[in-house]
Amino acid sequence: MDLLGALRDAGFGITASLPWAEALAVAPALGADADTATSCLVVGNTRDLWPRFVASYQADASLRASRDPFDQFVEAQLQRCAGDRAIKYAHRSYAQGFLPMQRLAVAAGLGVLAGTQLVIHPVCGPWISLRAVILLTPTDAVVSPIAAAPACEPPTCNHRCEPLFQLAKQRGAAAHWRDWLAPRTACSVGSNWRFSDEQIIYHYTKDVRVIGTGATLVSYELLENSSTFTC
Repeated sequence: MDLLGALRDAGFGITASLPWAEALAVAPALGADADTATSCLVVGNTRDLWPRFVASYQADASLRASRDPFDQFVEAQLQRCAGDRAIKYAHRSYAQGFLPMQRLAVAAGLGVLAGTQLVIHPVCGPWISLRAVILLTPTDAVVSPIAAAPACEPPTCNHRCEPLFQLAKQRGAAAHWRDWLAPRTACSVGSNWRFSDEQIIYHYTKDVRVIGTGATLVSYELLENSSTFTC
């Protein structure tokens, strides 16, 4: 199976290739140990990855014992798909810090960068997560066509996200994770691709207790407000 097919089957259906020179212009740190790379593949996922993760988490004791089971799962799956190709992960900090995944995604044509700093995909809107960059060599003939991204202007964009994002910024350290969720939920693009409540809760809180439970935002709010809540 080719690389793109393996990624799709694993739940990483958001991909776009980027010429190496353009990738380095956005993220010079990519060139630190990539002498043979000629291009790269920006990789992300939609909500489709979550049920695969839940199934693995429930079956794998090492994931259940991990402090970061989702990131561990992502790395294992991408390594399996990529084979001996080098991978740079969005959740890892390298010598020059974290990769500028949003700018790489925009450069690759995956979407546009909204004022909320979320990448807005033409189909899925803000309901994608950027996971990694896979470095490609001359032997890789990977072309990942995508639909044209919408401009963040009316009528495509209702701009409802902007005041919510500014409100979260103003609250600073006092902002609740739901304050940061609100701009994403307000986006008018891709609502059919919204993550499940369970997936949202985990990504914003890292609370492993919700994995596989079907938790909802309402039920989790009740838990947060209980006097015995600890996370």
